Amino acid sequence: MKHLQLLSGIAAASLSLLLSSCKEDPYTLMFLTQADGAEGGSAFVTMYNGKHYDRLPMLTLNQFASFSSFTNPDGSYGITLHASPEAQTRLFTTTAQNRGKLILPIAGGLAFEPQTITSAINDGKLIIWGGLNGYDLRRISEVTPPLKPELEIPRYLEENPRPLPTFKDAAKQKRDMQGRVIPEILQHQ
Repeated sequence: MKHLQLLSGIAAASLSLLLSSCKEDPYTLMFLTQADGAEGGSAFVTMYNGKHYDRLPMLTLNQFASFSSFTNPDGSYGITLHASPEAQTRLFTTTAQNRGKLILPIAGGLAFEPQTITSAINDGKLIIWGGLNGYDLRRISEVTPPLKPELEIPRYLEENPRPLPTFKDAAKQKRDMQGRVIPEILQHQ
């Protein structure tokens, strides 16, 4: 009887693993702050357009309470993300301590236009000014609810129309002083 229970347990675990592998990968959206340099090596910093950014995100998608999108002349979408009350404190503190540095938005593994921190952000809003598509909006809505669903839902797409980026040759990757690879973030096309 124990043998039968063990086999049914293994079958159930295998089925759940199979079903979970059919789901889409979690969508990543995060904001990285500019680092002072490559002191931490690739374990702590990453590169984008010749600048170093902390790998530990300032904020991630699950720290936002809601979002709203807007259209750009190029046909892409921009997005305003509203931080949760707990994340607003972190956003204010981080931006107050890093005036003059850059914030790098990363959505779906692609980097978007960095923004300069001119003052502490006290309204809890972070913006990606463009380059997102309806697929990005749909994936963001799986974690963070839209402010006005009646405006957002018609913009959603089931498939990502953006072509997959190609990775650079490993031999050309930049390395820190210890010889560790500093992975570069891919920017959107």
